[in-house]
Amino acid sequence: MLIKTLKIVLLFIVSLIALLSLVAILTYQSLPDNTDRTESHYLPVDPNTTLAQQFLPSMQQHPGLSGIYLLADSHEAFLARLSLAASAQKTLDVQYYIWRDDTTGHLLMQSLYQAAERGVRVRLLLDDNNTGGMDELLASVNAHPNIEIRLFNPFMQRRFRPLGYLSDFFRLNRRMHNKSFTADGLVTITGAVT
Repeated sequence: MLIKTLKIVLLFIVSLIALLSLVAILTYQSLPDNTDRTESHYLPVDPNTTLAQQFLPSMQQHPGLSGIYLLADSHEAFLARLSLAASAQKTLDVQYYIWRDDTTGHLLMQSLYQAAERGVRVRLLLDDNNTGGMDELLASVNAHPNIEIRLFNPFMQRRFRPLGYLSDFFRLNRRMHNKSFTADGLVTITGAVT
């Protein structure tokens, strides 16, 4: 009886390994060649923007120092991001590990889109680990000529993402935990929204 049970367990384990190996082989896709993608660079600070005129005098009085203001309340931090997006005149550089397809995510995305409509260059870098189900939204926003969305360490398997770990675990296990929202190259909010 014990030998029969061990044989069944062993057969199950071997079958499971074979099945997982087959799934890994069938779902493996290499990343697309991106050697001819458009390069994107930091733009120098324009001293004529509203934010520059507000902050450059303090920066000149205190060279080499940074000004810090603690946003301890999540609502205040969220409103500060919306305010920065509304104040930006030249650039918005935004990086997030988690961007959800929820009310907060939609309001922030809308603020970025409105900035782009005003002529602001918007660059959004998101960790692809947390963008599941957002491909259509991101593609439509990325179609705007003033918006560039890039995904860090993208999953090739878009619908069943966990399968990607079977064939590409070591690459996909590297994640980007950046959390920053920078307007006109001068004012940055770091940390999570919540």
